[in-house]
Amino acid sequence: MTSIADTTKQYLTIDELSVEIDRLISTIRRLVSRNKIAFRQPAGKGGRLLFPKDAIERSPENESYERTNKIQQTAKTLPGRKPRMGGSAS
Repeated sequence: MTSIADTTKQYLTIDELSVEIDRLISTIRRLVSRNKIAFRQPAGKGGRLLFPKDAIERSPENESYERTNKIQQTAKTLPGRKPRMGGSAS
C-alpha cells in the first residue's frame, strides 16, 4: 500500500499532511500562523493551504527540537546540592 502522498505530488493538502505526520489539523494551522512550517496559498488569503512534501523536515521547529534533544543528551548533572524549588527565603 502506498502512502497518501504519492510520489508524483509535489504538495500536500492540510488533511494529507495531518495523516502523514500524525498531527491534528489545528496543530498544523498553529504552525502556519507562527510561520514555523513552509506552505503556499495559491488562491491568496483565505484560500486552501498547500505544503511541500518536505515541509516538516525543513521547518525551524524540527531543527530546534533536534538541537534541544542533542543538548539534553549531552548535559551533565553538576555536583553539589540541588536548589530548592518554590520555597521562600528564610
